Amino acid sequence: MKILFLNIYPQNTMARYLLSSYLLKGYLSQSSNHETKILNFPDALKPDQIITEIKKLAPDIISYSCYVWNISLIDQIFETLTSLAESELIHIFGGPEITIERLSNLNCSQENVFYIIGEGEEKFSNLIISIEKGDIILPPGVAYLKDGNIEYESNLTTIKDLDIIPSIYVNNIIEDRLYAYQQAFIETQRGCKYRCKYCVYHKNIRQISYYSIERVLQELDFLICEKKITALRIFDAIFTSDLSRAKKIVKHLHKLKTRGHHIPWIYWEYTYDSVDNEFLYLVSLLKDREKISNSSNLLPKDRAQLYSDMLQDYIAINCIGLQSFNPEALRNVGRPKTDWSRFCSFMHEINKNNLVIKLDIILGLPGETYLSFMTGLDKIIPFFKDTDHILNIHRLQVLPGSDLEKLKCKFNLSYSSGSPHFILSTSSMTKEEMILACKLSGLLFRIINSPLRDRFYKSWEKSDLSLERYLKKFYVQIETDSRLESTEFIQNLWVDDEYWNGKVFSEIPSQYLIEYMDINKEFSY
Repeated sequence: MKILFLNIYPQNTMARYLLSSYLLKGYLSQSSNHETKILNFPDALKPDQIITEIKKLAPDIISYSCYVWNISLIDQIFETLTSLAESELIHIFGGPEITIERLSNLNCSQENVFYIIGEGEEKFSNLIISIEKGDIILPPGVAYLKDGNIEYESNLTTIKDLDIIPSIYVNNIIEDRLYAYQQAFIETQRGCKYRCKYCVYHKNIRQISYYSIERVLQELDFLICEKKITALRIFDAIFTSDLSRAKKIVKHLHKLKTRGHHIPWIYWEYTYDSVDNEFLYLVSLLKDREKISNSSNLLPKDRAQLYSDMLQDYIAINCIGLQSFNPEALRNVGRPKTDWSRFCSFMHEINKNNLVIKLDIILGLPGETYLSFMTGLDKIIPFFKDTDHILNIHRLQVLPGSDLEKLKCKFNLSYSSGSPHFILSTSSMTKEEMILACKLSGLLFRIINSPLRDRFYKSWEKSDLSLERYLKKFYVQIETDSRLESTEFIQNLWVDDEYWNGKVFSEIPSQYLIEYMDINKEFSY
């Protein structure tokens, strides 16, 4: 049988592949001699372009890795393929977007369509064996829709020894041509200690499992020393879930650096309460310069400068998911209350070691009000002064199959039915308040995540206003300025992550913002 794995990656991904399909292919290669092929496409392509390439390969089985950014495109591809009377083609769906809850809303009863729920390697391999044998009994963890009913036997077991999955890098499972893009993805563990209600990652992974430290270090050596990658993204939910283990990895990266194996960019995620001062010091040793202050030394440009300029030479990008300062909002989504004293100590150590963080805040959590959201930003923004930290604001997504979706009536959640399922209003924040919060977040994102940062603090401190009042008055001036009346920022009701990560930088020019923030000019309050 010819098996095709379809990878549809986000357009802005340097690496131009997804990790999941290669892990599936690697695991399957241990017990199968089937011809396997992976196609990688950006999510900006039209369905017909992808279907043309699929048909050239004439696969017997096509496997889809489904994520929030590609599920709509995958749905279109699937519908087209099935309408072409490709009756013998077997479709297998997996990934975070595939849940039993999602299947219950589907009317599909076509034959040869299977759904893998949760961790995929063992279930996919068992399904292929069943298909080969012609079994009508599905392996546990695989769902099938028949006459509108779901046939499914739950399987919540996970792989405890992740080393049974062959390394896609060391074993040359990934195509050598992909190293030309110089970015690679690895995971050192699976699972998360949190059970956030807006997330689906943890639903079918009940515990944290680890690759052996030897395996991780071997992959790092291969990617950095042999393949000379320049960007590494570690896909762990909390890189420091085992702090001593995380320190060993950081020490190894530092050892490679001292031996002349340089990697300019490493991205990982952890929490402010899962690290200590030694870990932060070790991370600081990875920097290219002892003292970095990019935002003070750069000229502002009318494009995003977050990663290309502002984070230059830091090497490690430390992503911290704070999400909110509102205890009720955090409680409603299963997150622990923020320990303010401990967070302040963490930020003190971050700044003392001249590290950079990307701090994540979520707009629209149930229980969060417009005022509490803006007050939370007011509370956090002072930590960004004289730093290159990145403020990353996400509009809440109510993902299919998440616990939050089940609570939509309780919290009166209104959100877009199609992907990416952005929140529109909640019982604690009206649609009008959400729209205003989006606009002010976009404005703050545009200013704070650029070399305009120093001007912003001088202007804001001079105004003696709360952050909310400052941004609101600023927004009103933009809204009434004829030079900006045709921008998406003014014309569109909704602006969110994608807009303020990109187009806002060209639509609201730096010189325009300088006019209002320059301390030598009057800002009418």
